[in-house]
Amino acid sequence: MQLHKLRSNSTDFLQSISPELRETEDLEISTPSTSTKALGIHGRVQPDTFYISTPTINSDLPVTEHLVASTVAKVYDILGLFAPVTIVARMVLQQLWLSRLDWDQPVQEDLNQLWQDWTASLPELTAHPVPRNLLTLTTMIYLQLHSFSDASEKAYGAAVYVKAVYSDATTSTRLVMAKARVAPVKVLTIPKLELSAGLLLAKLLHLVATDLNIPTAHQYAWMDSAIMLCWLNHSPNRLQTYQANCVAAITELVPSDQWRHVRSASNPADLASQGTTVTNLLESSLWWEGPPWLKLPPEAWPHLTLSYPDNPSGLKATAVNTGAESSPPWNLWSLQAHPDHCLAQEILDQHQIHLI
Repeated sequence: MQLHKLRSNSTDFLQSISPELRETEDLEISTPSTSTKALGIHGRVQPDTFYISTPTINSDLPVTEHLVASTVAKVYDILGLFAPVTIVARMVLQQLWLSRLDWDQPVQEDLNQLWQDWTASLPELTAHPVPRNLLTLTTMIYLQLHSFSDASEKAYGAAVYVKAVYSDATTSTRLVMAKARVAPVKVLTIPKLELSAGLLLAKLLHLVATDLNIPTAHQYAWMDSAIMLCWLNHSPNRLQTYQANCVAAITELVPSDQWRHVRSASNPADLASQGTTVTNLLESSLWWEGPPWLKLPPEAWPHLTLSYPDNPSGLKATAVNTGAESSPPWNLWSLQAHPDHCLAQEILDQHQIHLI
């Protein structure tokens, strides 16, 4: 089958194809107000941007589980670029399901207000175009992928960024793809939810790296959980079943030596796990470009290393955190960590030492 209805922001390209293959026969490049749609994604040719389409909601209708589920399904954000906003609606939907209300029964007042605020902000998403171009190929020297994960009691998420280094020594960072999911109904500890977030990160990073053909040496995974770092550096057969299965699946996609520690304040995935408003998301350079130090050389990145000597009665963990987020570099601690549940965070909390 031959592709047809082609549209481009390049007049030269339009001239190179026959008129019957174009979406319109003339060579006029679309005006900024002209939009198109492909595979569910809305975009504009001039400027070369895309945006998500949001449904129009009748404010006179009562807020019910039926209305919420229908609206959530109509917000199509395949790349997850607005995941910190869309996850809020899914949190509301989960709360409605847990409340066991009838399908068309009006919701309680607190959820009703949260839903009204969320729907009122939806038009701002449509009005926010996202540049389709990630980088400039002509002057690019190499690429890196940096991915971040985070979890909370309500949700967990991951985000992948591409960093391009150019011949004039400049760099650029851009969000490529993100995902956010509500936490399971069955209550899990935060460390276990962090493992779920790490697995989501590993799948996203593997997908993007495969599509962009970026070697493993240029892939980095970041998290703000020292406990998860501890688990990832253990052999799965030394962990409990849940942790062992997650660690095995994660390290199969992203080896343990590619994982690094980042403080929560510099973790963009924190927005995906907590949820945020449309206004905060659109103004967040942390979400769209990643933390500022991402554009710096590797020696300026935050750095935390954990070492685990072979000790049958318990694993000694030594950590050092240096780089852009510590001034000056410092040695933190030498502590005992059980291989099953890693008491590192508990001990740090007892001594009021915070890594995030």
